[in-house]
Amino acid sequence: MAYCNNGVTDAVDLLGAYKYRIVISSLYDALNWYAYGCGEPASIADEVMLQFVESPGYRYIMGELEGELKLQPHNHSKGSFVLSDSKPWDQGFVLGRNTMNVFAWVNWEATGWTRDATGRQNRTLTGRVTMVFETSDTWDFEIHERDSLWKTLVAEVGPGVAANFYSFIFTGNSGTPFPLEGKTNDVKDWVYATQSRE
Repeated sequence: MAYCNNGVTDAVDLLGAYKYRIVISSLYDALNWYAYGCGEPASIADEVMLQFVESPGYRYIMGELEGELKLQPHNHSKGSFVLSDSKPWDQGFVLGRNTMNVFAWVNWEATGWTRDATGRQNRTLTGRVTMVFETSDTWDFEIHERDSLWKTLVAEVGPGVAANFYSFIFTGNSGTPFPLEGKTNDVKDWVYATQSRE
């Protein structure tokens, strides 16, 4: 691959339009593109995007889906619904802090109603969840006004100094922030709920 000042292309389609196929999957990738990429866009690797499933934001969305599943009509034995939400996400060293947009489709089926010892009827609903994760951000070291001084030093100033030092060592220049985009399709999960009625 060619870098700044000698024709970064990576790939050119038949019409001559540039297609950037730089995929950021590690801190090393991000540091190198910050140093050499001239601010050109990059994609976020699926394995990085999928780390969102370990986050509090993902657990919150699964709770929302469970709540929505529980509200499905009692006189239906199957159905579907959609939900979209956005949650802040601190991925760590590769992406830092950003916002993850989640689009979820749920197809559900219910068991038959059974009566318990108290006379109430109950049934279990099982939902097959298909999700899309999508985010975009700029790989930079922007200071957030609401952060404490310590958080600013640890999360932005320190890493920014280190990244620019890395860039200067290898290129003789400070690094260039670059836009990042990621989209992961067909993330699968299950959601369950119980309904009761007299």
